[in-house]
Amino acid sequence: MKRAVLLGMIRGAGHLAEALLDRADVELIAFYNEAAPLLEERGVPFRRFDELLSDALTEQVLADASRRIVRMGDGLRDAAVEAAWPQYDATTWEELRRTIVERLRTDLFEEIVCLELLRRWAREMDLRLVVTPHDMCRDTKTLVFGARRLGVPSLHVIHGVPWGAANIHDALFADRMAVYNEHVKDLYASFGVPRERMVVTGNPEWDVHARPPTAGYREMACSGLGIDPTYPIVVYALSFSHYHSKSAVSHPDVVRHATQAVVSAFSALAQKHDDWQFVLRRHPGDPRPPEYLESMAKSAGLERVWIDNGLSAVACLAIADVLVCVESNLGIEAILAGKPVVTCLVDEAARAVANEGFGRLFGADDAVLLAGRPEEIAPAVEAALLDAGTRRRFLERRVGSIRRLNHANDGKATARVCALALEMIEHGAAYVAAANRYPEFELALAACVPSGARRILIVGRGADYVGQAIASSRSDVEIETRRSIAHGGRFDAVVVAAPLPHTEEVYDALRAARGALESRGVLVAACRHGAGSDALDAFEARKWAPARPGADAADSVGEYTGKGLEDVLSRTGFRCVGLLELTQGLDGGPLLRAVANPEDGLSRPDVEGWAFCAVVEEAGGRVDDGT
Repeated sequence: MKRAVLLGMIRGAGHLAEALLDRADVELIAFYNEAAPLLEERGVPFRRFDELLSDALTEQVLADASRRIVRMGDGLRDAAVEAAWPQYDATTWEELRRTIVERLRTDLFEEIVCLELLRRWAREMDLRLVVTPHDMCRDTKTLVFGARRLGVPSLHVIHGVPWGAANIHDALFADRMAVYNEHVKDLYASFGVPRERMVVTGNPEWDVHARPPTAGYREMACSGLGIDPTYPIVVYALSFSHYHSKSAVSHPDVVRHATQAVVSAFSALAQKHDDWQFVLRRHPGDPRPPEYLESMAKSAGLERVWIDNGLSAVACLAIADVLVCVESNLGIEAILAGKPVVTCLVDEAARAVANEGFGRLFGADDAVLLAGRPEEIAPAVEAALLDAGTRRRFLERRVGSIRRLNHANDGKATARVCALALEMIEHGAAYVAAANRYPEFELALAACVPSGARRILIVGRGADYVGQAIASSRSDVEIETRRSIAHGGRFDAVVVAAPLPHTEEVYDALRAARGALESRGVLVAACRHGAGSDALDAFEARKWAPARPGADAADSVGEYTGKGLEDVLSRTGFRCVGLLELTQGLDGGPLLRAVANPEDGLSRPDVEGWAFCAVVEEAGGRVDDGT
């Protein structure tokens, strides 16, 4: 199978994809459909993550998610849960519960789909790496943990240099983080993130600033906005309030106040310098139409203003003679591009937002001018454009700012990130953080292998651990571990050290196992099996089903009933000769609840848990080939 990389990013996806393909023969999978146009523009071959999503899988996931949502909703009505939030009265709590359940209808469904598709991609291709721009949001966090359960490492290419409460998440989950500078590395280390998981690379997207724009590029960018490139151009890059910030929630108008102050300053400058041109650059995440900025400018007396709705950061900085911002990563790019920067924190609310969390982005020694009050903005812009001493100080401080904020401006950040990615692709096992270990389960699987089996194949995410458990007690065996069965060979025993899929694909897996077994060979397999599933099976005839127990992240869709398990095995030529029941305790650790005699056959457990079934190939048994 061809090695594959899952790109869980939009911004920068095309740039990184091209760089990876220049250096390695890998298949790329785009997690977000929004990244598809960016990859297509560059002619990058890729596959869409959701192309394996079938109607049958969608229906199954919808049913599974609905059952879980019902159970969660019932749980939120529990008196103990309400008692944990005494500040809410009964009416408020009911509204909150309804809101949570409605949110779950979307989020839970999407998460289950994500995990199931991730598992299918890992089976169809040799998935070697997951790349994300952040790992604290639901979708990318799901990717990181789902991939880890499959033995696939994850690389977090940090979205931006954090400041205030922006991008602040003190627990990073990915196996490796490509950070921009030693400053950010120190910040995350102070939160307890191991230093060995962080690699300083610089920002690959900022490599472009290591070289001056090509001749005529500024003129071309100006023509798109209808601006004259021969006269001074001042750009204000709008920011936005991060809702993760307590201060931003307390001061929801902080961005509007800053923008009004800047627009008023621009109006005063326009009356003094009639050949200066002023551009308001909307933030990419701003959902409002551009007309609100035009209206604000008109109210402030700024008659001539241009609204930048979509220029790239490179084009924006190419036209700018001065960049004005609040606290923004675009300010870092301006420093890299050699442009003067004026930052505006014009009231106490703005300073509270910037000082929260990580604190200010720019320090006193950085190559920026700080306007601390509205009346300081216009003089700062004039100094940045006209004062030789101010411009000289920008240049003197620029090297230190670049080193602190982006490690270097050598154009090699992309190469450093790619080198790290390729190392992880080649040696993934050395990078992936260990998933939760379940020693009791590993020992149980090993114990189910008959003493007469000499050649043993072990597949699944727990293969190495189960192999070690067998080898520690037996020296007369030949053990082979793989990611999948489909590589040929015949064995006395096949061990599946991962949950059997609860989809139609289980038949392919079991037929592959049967094909790898010698006559009368033994299959030892794990599957999810619980009392809740048996109850569901019993009530199906009455068209009423209780909520099913939650599923493990890597399996994600459902559990097997006792009868369902027997049916699946019999249709692929197996008969069950033993069942070993184990469950996980509420603390997440596995607890041995019952060990059944292998001769007892299938039992009906009274607890939820995992079932490890030792099954023997039935000579001449009926096999359903799926036709």
